[in-house]
Amino acid sequence: MTTNLLRFPLAVFLSAGIVLGQGSACGAESKPLYFPPPGQSLGKQARTSSEEVGLQPEVVAKLKSHARSDRWALWRYGYLVHVEGDFNQNTEVKSLRKTWHALIVGAAIQQGKIPSIDQRISVWSGEFTADHADATWRHVITQTSGFDYPYGNYPAYAPGEIWTYSDKNLHFLKIARN
Repeated sequence: MTTNLLRFPLAVFLSAGIVLGQGSACGAESKPLYFPPPGQSLGKQARTSSEEVGLQPEVVAKLKSHARSDRWALWRYGYLVHVEGDFNQNTEVKSLRKTWHALIVGAAIQQGKIPSIDQRISVWSGEFTADHADATWRHVITQTSGFDYPYGNYPAYAPGEIWTYSDKNLHFLKIARN
């Protein structure tokens, strides 16, 4: 399985907590997945270096130079690689579920449940109209599915033709399951 990091905007990775899949453009062989114990403290996270999880050291530096936030973290295979800022400070989170969409899809690809981010999600559900039959996992997590159209005086848009904030992405993500 191959994940091409260059095909995604950096903002998608930063907002998704940075999910880098097996065989990514950044790394070598993968470590087994690690699932930290429940809890919010960063002290409960298993920390490791970028090299230990197959990432080139300059990945963190590049992310730091492009970060739009003073608080972010990088995990790979469940291991905490880098933390920037104070994670014990409360902050308002807006539209966080889009982050979880990306994380769920990334985990499903890594675990072999979804073969590719470019797979049509209509493979997983029969609820798609002709206008939306070509929508892929990529369209769902980047809000470019066009699921909200047509409506009002707006025409139907093919997946990938328009970005729009869409609550229908969550609906189709829920029903597209094995």
